[in-house]
Amino acid sequence: VVLGVVTGAPPGVAPEVGVGSRFLLAPTAPAGTPAAPAAVAAGAAALLAAREAVSVVRGGWRACLVPLSPPQRLLVFGSVDVAAAAAHLGELLGFRVTVCDARAALTTPARFPGVRDLVVERPDRYLARERDAGRLGRAPVLLVLTHDPRFDLPLLRTALRLPDVGYLGAMGSRRTHADRAARLAAAGLAGAAAGRVRGPLGLDLRGATPAETALSVLAEVVAVLRGGTGLPLSATTGPIHAPRAAGDTPGGAPARGSGDAPACTGDAAWRGVV
Repeated sequence: VVLGVVTGAPPGVAPEVGVGSRFLLAPTAPAGTPAAPAAVAAGAAALLAAREAVSVVRGGWRACLVPLSPPQRLLVFGSVDVAAAAAHLGELLGFRVTVCDARAALTTPARFPGVRDLVVERPDRYLARERDAGRLGRAPVLLVLTHDPRFDLPLLRTALRLPDVGYLGAMGSRRTHADRAARLAAAGLAGAAAGRVRGPLGLDLRGATPAETALSVLAEVVAVLRGGTGLPLSATTGPIHAPRAAGDTPGGAPARGSGDAPACTGDAAWRGVV
């Protein structure tokens, strides 16, 4: 779905479709949805799959278009102290955060303030249920923090069979990770499959507290999703920021739009919309 705002119109058009009016471009728009100007709609179909705000100029019309998509999901399994910090950072990064653990006593609003999706259920069963219902969305991020083979291994077996995962990591030492890989191999998930599980988690920040550990983990998540190196910027060359589109979350670099005109941020009618 693409949200549009008219920022320039031919003389004499009705006010309801003039400058400042809004519309949606969607394969199946709900009844009553304001229609886009025909000149804009005719050339904007490709933007339905794009993720970058662009300004389109055609047939005397100018419109700013921005794709709308639900937030990328961050599923944190295990109600440990690091999970609370990771959930908070995930919210700040724009993820839709879910915390799941089978232990009701630990999975409470008091331990996870601000997290809307708190689930008391075996992690593997919850992940399978979300998969079957089609609720995982694009490239979900999965953090396995349970640190218990009874929960880790069934969950990882389910996660490794998902078709589209943005990041999959499991907490533990190098020894724990090696043992986990051996157990996955014994279950028929060896080689490239088991290699998709990142561990030990995070970048080398030498963190000691749960918050520092969570920062290390989420820094690696962003680096993986954005294609970053994880190196200090002082040790790299080139741009220091990845391209960022309006409404974009950490889930991958934004696609390019039509390139008809500069981005929408300079258009007065667009300001404050997104």
